[in-house]
Amino acid sequence: ADGDWALYKFASKIKHSCRPNLMYMASTFQFVCIHPVATDDALSFSYIGGHDLLKSSYARQSRLLKSHYFICHCDRCMDLDHARGLPCPDCEAGILLRAGTPYLCRDGERFSVPGSQSFGSAAGTTGPWRCQDCQVTHSDKDLRSTLAQERLLEKQLESLAERNQDQSRYQQLKTLVLKVAATLGRRHWLYGKLCHLLFQYHRELYRSGMSRTIGPQVALYWAERYILTLRDLCIDDHPEYCHMLSAAARLAIVDSFGHIPRLLQPLGTIAGPAEPF
Repeated sequence: ADGDWALYKFASKIKHSCRPNLMYMASTFQFVCIHPVATDDALSFSYIGGHDLLKSSYARQSRLLKSHYFICHCDRCMDLDHARGLPCPDCEAGILLRAGTPYLCRDGERFSVPGSQSFGSAAGTTGPWRCQDCQVTHSDKDLRSTLAQERLLEKQLESLAERNQDQSRYQQLKTLVLKVAATLGRRHWLYGKLCHLLFQYHRELYRSGMSRTIGPQVALYWAERYILTLRDLCIDDHPEYCHMLSAAARLAIVDSFGHIPRLLQPLGTIAGPAEPF
């Protein structure tokens, strides 16, 4: 390989999945299991970046169509979209989920593509939203106000994610995470992404020497929120194996704060097994 490029004779045949059973370790040029693989199971890993896996089915399929020119119909894309839970306006305690996106496809079925008249909106047009508690269903029209706020919050996150580490960015991230929690709840990928950005902010603050006392504790708080959100979104839900997003966060925690004696106990509780296998 020359620089960062390599061609894998066999690994290039491994298919994509948004719920992969393999994780690629660039430091060792190896694939490792992050979920049990039985005899005759197809091997899979993600063709898109780790944090793209945090996003909703629509966002993942859009990303893959743009970068790899195919419509993903893995088990996760065909299942309920757990990464995009919305608060139920009827029972207030339940979570609204939906299956499918404008890109929904199965073997033998036709699917919509951008530019065609049948292509749905970014909010998605496939199937109703159903509360997982009271079982009441809602259409996009019923939820137009919430969906409009979701799009606005997503644009604000995109803008903040590109900014440098400064105090004003921190205040905006903190304000935005409270808005997301109040508007969309904590079962939405936007909340998980913001928790991760706040963890990164305080970790970098500690590394720069600007917050040596309270910085690690605040960083661990947001790291714990992030890891719990991965479980709530059914991304890191296996009792024995650790998802690649959770593994990366746990390794970052251990690497950044594992040398601080007073944090060993809370760190051990949050980080758990730091290896993805």
